[in-house]
Amino acid sequence: MIYPIRYLSIAALLVAASGSGVAAAAADRFCLQPFVPENGHVIFAEPGPYPIGTVARYSCAVGFERLGPEERRCGQDGRWRGRSPVCVVDVARGRPFDIPEANETRRWPLIARECASTQSSFIIDLAAPSHIQAVQIGLGKESNRLDQVELFQETGEVCTCGDETPPHLTANSTNTLLTMECSCTRVVRIRVSARGRLKLCTLKVFASDAVSPWQCGNQDSQSLEHLGVMDGACYAASRIKADWARAARACSDAANGGTLPMR
Repeated sequence: MIYPIRYLSIAALLVAASGSGVAAAAADRFCLQPFVPENGHVIFAEPGPYPIGTVARYSCAVGFERLGPEERRCGQDGRWRGRSPVCVVDVARGRPFDIPEANETRRWPLIARECASTQSSFIIDLAAPSHIQAVQIGLGKESNRLDQVELFQETGEVCTCGDETPPHLTANSTNTLLTMECSCTRVVRIRVSARGRLKLCTLKVFASDAVSPWQCGNQDSQSLEHLGVMDGACYAASRIKADWARAARACSDAANGGTLPMR
């Protein structure tokens, strides 16, 4: 009977030793600096390296919106759980959109509680080719079905946003807000197609490579429309309702540096 007892004692010691080894290995694991999106930053409660369970909180610079989770946690394997968010700008804001069937052009955003209706499609042209990360659409309760969201690239190719089959919408349902994620580069035009009646109340097109109006110093001015950035310069447009001579003088102001063509 002595040998079995000794065998069991040795086995127990081996189990205890292996358990302490696992605990020590887990204690040695930690997470390094997580990915930080462009125009974003991460906040920690303490400096790194970061022990298991540490929470990384993401936020975006002024003028940008966060698309994705606000927090990520350091896992047991030393890797950050979940995906990193991206910081985006709504490049549809201030842009005109067409309703072909009504031969009508309007501009986002619409007046509060106002929606645009169609039975075919809405078309919006962007100010500059953009890397689109998501399209957010607010549909009114009279909408039947959203058929497709197509993103036309500068190359002529078409990229789709969201699932191949968008969700069905029943008539007289409550207002619906859909956010369809994608990754489409060099997008210049977006078409939202309807199957049946579609009531579009809000539209946001989120780009990760755009510059916010705040960075360009426009501060969402009502008199300036932010167009985009090219070669490091911010471009904006203003509307002046006047005769040609006065408009030309205002446009050639040294502060604006613009020109009007000769008649």
